[in-house]
Amino acid sequence: MVDKARQAVAARTYRQAQAQSEKLLAEHIAGIERYKQRKVDGAFGARGGDAQTIANRRAAQQLVATRDSPAAAMQMLRTAQQDGDTQLAQVIAGHAYSYGWEDVVDQWNHDGSNNTAVAGLIERSQLPDTKDFEWRMHASSDFHIPKPSVLDGLREQEIDMLARDDLGGEAA
Repeated sequence: MVDKARQAVAARTYRQAQAQSEKLLAEHIAGIERYKQRKVDGAFGARGGDAQTIANRRAAQQLVATRDSPAAAMQMLRTAQQDGDTQLAQVIAGHAYSYGWEDVVDQWNHDGSNNTAVAGLIERSQLPDTKDFEWRMHASSDFHIPKPSVLDGLREQEIDMLARDDLGGEAA
């Protein structure tokens, strides 16, 4: 009975540690994704502004959303740059970035005026793809909880049963 009690305590602790580890892994992945989004937002986003600026940005976003080819986006970007419309140019570059049209994004920074934003995008591109199976397997192994030796030889179902078993209070 003492061995079963030890196993029950170990199983309960093991399952709790596994659950905590899974939570930490999920938080790690979510943190990477939030950081990546901040990099994109930093490059193409705008915070606040007066009502006219916000309205202009929304109008630009609606206009740009109709561009469905890199050539159309490039033409629109060049026109915006010639007109000195940096807000429209930024919106176009953000749209192009979301479609992977690198030439358009490069044109947006052709004069180096957006180097800081592009540096953030480069940093973002160097972060892991959290949806990649191999990366997830490696990350999971970093958060792996080894099974206590007192549970060696037991199947997962047996460990689950022991973790739920209170043994009349003896394991507590």
